[in-house]
This record gives sequence, C-alpha cells and structure tokens, in this order.
Amino acid sequence: MLGAFLAAVAASSVLAAGGATGPQTMNAAYADGGNGLIIPMYGWGAGHEKVTSAKEDNPGTEMIVVINPSSGAGGNEESYWSDVVDDLQDEDVKVVGYVSTADAGRSQSDIEQEIDNYNEWYGVDGIFFDEVSPSAHSYYEELYDYTKADDGMVILNPGASVPESYADAADIIIVYENHGVPSGVTSNGISEGMLGALPYGLDASEEEFSELSDEVGYLYVSPDWMDVASSLGEQADWAD
Repeated sequence: MLGAFLAAVAASSVLAAGGATGPQTMNAAYADGGNGLIIPMYGWGAGHEKVTSAKEDNPGTEMIVVINPSSGAGGNEESYWSDVVDDLQDEDVKVVGYVSTADAGRSQSDIEQEIDNYNEWYGVDGIFFDEVSPSAHSYYEELYDYTKADDGMVILNPGASVPESYADAADIIIVYENHGVPSGVTSNGISEGMLGALPYGLDASEEEFSELSDEVGYLYVSPDWMDVASSLGEQADWAD
C-alpha cells in the first residue's frame, strides 16, 4: 500500500522525500507464460526508458506499469504523464492508473470519477486499486464492474492475503507488499496466476526472485517505487 510504503521508506531513509465458501470462478491471468512484472513508477522522471528497453529485450515478458501522477489521477491532465503513457504503450507495455480506495472508505462516485479521468486523460489499460480492505468484497466487485465497462484491467492491492471470493473482483491481486522478500505467500485458494508480490527496500537477486515466482504470477523487486529499479532488465529476463 502506498501510504504504508512511503512511511516505511521515510523511516529507513530509502527516499529523501514520500472467505467465501464453495468454488469461485477465476479470471484469466494476463501472464500466460512465465511471470509478468507489475512496476509501480510514481516519480517524475522515474526512468520509463528502462521499461521500454527491458521490453524490447524481453518481448515475451508481460509488463504492467502503475502511474501515479498526483496521489491518483490529480486535478488535470499532465503532458509529461501523457507522453510517458504513449511511449510505454507503443512498446506493448500496459499502463494502469493508481487509485486509493482508503480501505473501502472512499465513495464509489469519487472513485468512478477518478477512473473516468484516467481513461479520458491518459487512455490507461486499467486501474491499480490500492489500500484494499479484505472485508469489503461487494465494494470491490462494483469497482471491478465499472472498470470492466471500458475493458480495463483490474489490479487489487491489499498487500496481504484476501478471501477466495475476491478472485471474481480482480484480474490480479497483490498479496504481498512489504519490505524484504517473503518466504512464501498465502493464496487462500486463489489461482497463483492471479497473484502478485511487490517486495521493496532491496535489490533483486535471481535466487529470491525465482523462488517467489513459483508462487505468484506477477512480481517486481525494487528499492522504492519512485524510480525504476536498475535491475529491471535482469528481472524481465528472469521472468521470461
């Protein structure tokens, strides 16, 4: 979750600045072969060229970039982010917009307006819902339906495991976002192809990446979310 991440990063000086019962229908994962990368890229000048370069070198690796222009879509379109999105999509990199749900505390209408702004201003491929509550399935199901009306991808980021019922409210669910690489993740019966993990505060090692990639369909390791990891090219190769 962005709020928890920024707090942890500030404390460690990484940044100098910010159960359902019964079977569920699983939505198809986007990374059909190998593993995909979900890349939070929140900083201005974060280095999106590293992403396009890694994609050119590893065309078989699914890459999804999360943009966050101003703690969400912001109040108006910014030409910088429009250009970044165009560059990424030209290389077949999917782009999703960051939206906080404040643990299901934000009104549906406010979030729907933010989704509309992302679609109108940046032509994103979907939405990355952050600060996801594990006990508000119907809330996220409604957001899923709204996003899917424009054929958008839906990524939920509770940062921890959620009930199996959430599988019908997302395409991808981030079940780990924390400092360091975990020894494993809890799926609660959700297909591993739908799961993602976002360890931060360290550089990637191939051994840790490979071990964790056996449990999730999507993965990315970075010292922080403000800049693209210097190891992105290697991670794209490991994931392919």
